[in-house]
Amino acid sequence: MRGRWPAIYALVWGAAVAATISTAQSTRLWKPIELRQASAATRNQAGSPAGRATLQHGRPVEGIQKVLPGRMLLHAPVTRPDFSKLPLSYELGSCFQLDRSHCLLVTNLDEQGGPDLCVGNDAFVFEKLSDIKPEKAIIINRSEPEYKSPNRATASFLAKYPVSGFFVPLGALLADGRPHPAAGSGLLLSVCVAYAQDRSDPTTAGQTDSNWKAWENVVEFIQLRWDGKGLKTTDSRKVPELLGQPLLDGPFGQFVPMDTGYVAPCQFGGNRYRPVRFDWDGQAWVATRLGEPFTVTGNEFEPTIQRQGGRYLISTRDDTTPKVRIYASRDGLKFKFLFEAKNHTVPRALNRGLDGSIYLATNTGPGYLRNPLLAFPLIGDAFGEPIIIHDQDGVRDDKGDKIPFVDHGQGANLFLQGRWRHLVFYRVCDLKERTLYGFQKDLIKRFHGDKGPIPKRATSGVYAAEIVYRAVTSPPYVFAGK
Repeated sequence: MRGRWPAIYALVWGAAVAATISTAQSTRLWKPIELRQASAATRNQAGSPAGRATLQHGRPVEGIQKVLPGRMLLHAPVTRPDFSKLPLSYELGSCFQLDRSHCLLVTNLDEQGGPDLCVGNDAFVFEKLSDIKPEKAIIINRSEPEYKSPNRATASFLAKYPVSGFFVPLGALLADGRPHPAAGSGLLLSVCVAYAQDRSDPTTAGQTDSNWKAWENVVEFIQLRWDGKGLKTTDSRKVPELLGQPLLDGPFGQFVPMDTGYVAPCQFGGNRYRPVRFDWDGQAWVATRLGEPFTVTGNEFEPTIQRQGGRYLISTRDDTTPKVRIYASRDGLKFKFLFEAKNHTVPRALNRGLDGSIYLATNTGPGYLRNPLLAFPLIGDAFGEPIIIHDQDGVRDDKGDKIPFVDHGQGANLFLQGRWRHLVFYRVCDLKERTLYGFQKDLIKRFHGDKGPIPKRATSGVYAAEIVYRAVTSPPYVFAGK
């Protein structure tokens, strides 16, 4: 696959399943629970990255006090795009700090009728989670039903996938106490993929496989500004090339700060992943420097990046073997292989807690199951035993009426309602409601029978859970006057 998001979703790698998640505990929303360690059966799945690291003082993560179970934030839009005729639901979530009291959730729209068909992104400004309502959606981007590709004579349908990016909060200070020169601005990246006009498959999908390495990708750059009252898109453009290199995709998650700029791994031609630094030029965020290619195989994708103390860490997913690989760097531009661990062929993301600790959010299977969503703490240079972020109905195989997908867990450290909080945003849906690729006839028969996908469940949407830390020692921002 040449782009991150379709690869996350596609049911194209052996036991790897389409990105689709299931349902949260609707009867226990936001009630504190004691830390739940994953059962031995879950931990011992072939896809568990837990290795030689052990528990610290009887707890999987030293600083975690409790997990507040997930709640659904959004199910479906109030107003559908003009080109959309089939059921829609919100899916993945990425959250950014706008200022000391406001945050921004950006989530994509998934449409039935096409495999992994994402048709754009909406944003929601909020001061508390209950402010997030579908009628308050701000359009970030939308698919283009009559897209004219430079490499194709006929028009195609341009799908637009979830965003990555960063935002400098209004009022944020630099480490030396000076105001950040770009405060109140940010950049979002949304990978776009050309589909057949009937939206049945990507334009280059084959008869026997997805042919993802030949998909037509382009990345949309969206510049944002926030003045304390309103969110504004100042520029939006497709960027086929970055610093002289053909650009195919951005990172799987958010960028991380690097003094006054930001850095994250991006995908370039030849499936080469390189860190890219972005800086503020006084008007917009621009790429200023490319790091060195770093992956040890040509089968890695969906990189996420975090900073831990004096080092940067990148995780990757492998397209052919159930492994997660971790790379480390002191300067954020030259990464070296650090270690690898087994991991089911599913999405995974490195997240950083409020105490500076790192965990990997992922699933362990088996088969096509993506439940529960787990957090594996990084202890030294290995992953320890996991805790459960979200367990949907206790389902532990892909044989029943429900096949939960609870995945793509992306953490965010946010100043919300007067205190620092660590929220994990993820999607919930069911594999049986997903439209599959044309070549997946056996899977279509297995999961859909002769009736096609089931209607989208009322529980499908974007969710958030909260991890409560014993102490806040590594807040991501310092604000002026505080």
